[in-house]
Amino acid sequence: MALWTLRGARRGIVTTRFPRGPEPEAAAWPTPPHFRDDEIGPELALRMAEACPSSALEVAGSQLLLDLGRCTACGRCLELAHRLGHRRPNALLATRRAGSLVISYRLGDAK
Repeated sequence: MALWTLRGARRGIVTTRFPRGPEPEAAAWPTPPHFRDDEIGPELALRMAEACPSSALEVAGSQLLLDLGRCTACGRCLELAHRLGHRRPNALLATRRAGSLVISYRLGDAK
């Protein structure tokens, strides 16, 4: 293993081509949630944020913030949100800036 590390460092290669394509099993893996703007009320948003074990959800003013970098895809928020959210299809979480993993949803007047 050390030989390959040295060879890669000498050639300037810091990553590999693995995986070569999408993993077929990935479709069955749990993914982070996606919510609809203006349909989640402030009270529900606070309950969802309190239920999140990784503190990925936060209520800030009239917005619900979801940090995909913290989300463990446990689904507890979706259990509370029922029809107002669903699992995010094809969630790609690679980014160069951590701030781009934070998604903002507008809160509505629903209770």
